[in-house]
Amino acid sequence: MPDKTSKSGPFDFKINYNPDFILEKYHISDEAAAQMDEIFPEAIKGKKSAIKKLHRLRNKYPHIPQFKNYLAAAYRSSNNHQKAVEVNDELLQKHPNYLFGALQKAEALLENDQLDEVPDFLGDDLHIHKLYPDRDTFHIGEVSKYYSVAVQYLLKMGRVEEAKLRLDYLTKIEPDAPETELAMLSFMQYNIKTKMQQREKEKLIERKVESRSYHKDLQTDQAPSFTHHEIGELYKHGFDIPEEIIHTILKLPRETLITDLEHVLEDSIYRYQYFYDEDGDRGWDESRYNFSIHAIFLLTELRSKKSLDKLFNILRQADEIREFWYGDLLEEVFSESVAILAADNLEAITNFVKEPRLDAYSRNVGLSALELTALSNPEYRDEVIKHFDDLIQYHLSQLDNDDIIDTTLLSFLVWSCINISAVELIPSIRKLFENDLIQQTMVGDLKSVEKDIEGKMVSRGKHPKTIFEKYKNLNFDAIRPDFTYPESPIDNSGTVNPFSESREADIPALAQPFHSRFEPETNPYKNVGRNDPCPCGSGKKFKKCCL
Repeated sequence: MPDKTSKSGPFDFKINYNPDFILEKYHISDEAAAQMDEIFPEAIKGKKSAIKKLHRLRNKYPHIPQFKNYLAAAYRSSNNHQKAVEVNDELLQKHPNYLFGALQKAEALLENDQLDEVPDFLGDDLHIHKLYPDRDTFHIGEVSKYYSVAVQYLLKMGRVEEAKLRLDYLTKIEPDAPETELAMLSFMQYNIKTKMQQREKEKLIERKVESRSYHKDLQTDQAPSFTHHEIGELYKHGFDIPEEIIHTILKLPRETLITDLEHVLEDSIYRYQYFYDEDGDRGWDESRYNFSIHAIFLLTELRSKKSLDKLFNILRQADEIREFWYGDLLEEVFSESVAILAADNLEAITNFVKEPRLDAYSRNVGLSALELTALSNPEYRDEVIKHFDDLIQYHLSQLDNDDIIDTTLLSFLVWSCINISAVELIPSIRKLFENDLIQQTMVGDLKSVEKDIEGKMVSRGKHPKTIFEKYKNLNFDAIRPDFTYPESPIDNSGTVNPFSESREADIPALAQPFHSRFEPETNPYKNVGRNDPCPCGSGKKFKKCCL
């Protein structure tokens, strides 16, 4: 492959993608190249037999630095770090211009937090052609590995913008390379670490409303009586309820049907303890415990505006009741229904959000409903902004009221303002920041919020037209029951260590720049669903945090 010239600001050099470039540079014969290919897989596994072979090869080919590099990598993989350092020091002494020896030394210094010495091996400018001013062409393996290590160093130094410049360059020249993925992972881990540290600071000023407790004296084990026996089907089916059952129920007389459905909602409150105890004995049964969700969807399909307060009443319940019935589906189940039923009465939503001693996630349903109204019906945007401003001013007037002020809720409010590009509210949002009412781990600092909020609002289109679309969407968005937490990048000290000695990635990448070198580390975000707890430890859903 011909050379590619990089002309992007400080990246002013040529990149060669041909493996023979390295072979020719170090005068490696076909025989030696074959030996390198053969020993490489064994070296990265740290096998004793490989170490013996590499000693012989190092002596047989003293002019080839790769064998010394392989030997150092093999020692490191076998956890003999002292010998790895000795061999790498020999490599640097005998081949001072061999880049991968310098990079291996730089990584060892990073592991030991000897940051002051790293520029001795990466150069002060942290650009490969500045480190080797006599060269104008570099192999892609050299370039990608060099800038991957430079990103890791810069992040450890807290020089984030410089690190991002180099990461952007890596993603441009070789987006799928393991070194690029490692640099991206280092950024993810840095962000997690930063958020964790920021989260600890926020805990000192965090304010949380103490939610209401539920009335045990209202609990019963008696099922309600319904006008229509068909309502009993709601207690027998999960989200895969047959369409014919829904059609049959919707054809029932409207007024008595609405009354029955409202009784279903009340049943989830008054028989909470009954079903909770049953769940403990039998385990969760989706076909039996989703009757209130069916009722909410049916009331919405009927456009029963008078049932709006029945929905709010569910949201007013104690944490344990809401958590039992809805869990992480709270927003998905309620927000759109509230938006539809309150389409001509947005003030009702605002009044609900203002109610004291309500959990932030319950009140956030109201915020999400207002947001959905603006996104689905842009003609309502100005009215929604007025309601958001009203909520901000109300909370600013209640700064000493611990039954109202909740920093999580107000952070959700700023999030919604961003989503509808409420630039008119930037002055009011600044006041929230000035009064330490915003969790920056959720929405970012004031500068980033102002930048995000100035983006163009994207319309989501109208609400789903049928109840069946709701079930389909709910099935798609529902939290996965088989979720397992990703491998933690946090060590026992509570800090993120992207330079962990367990990283197999260190070893082969140091050796041969044009081989398939390693699998990237576990991505801490890889298997996290949008409704799962965020890996950063904020306590928020992934979709409301790092996502």
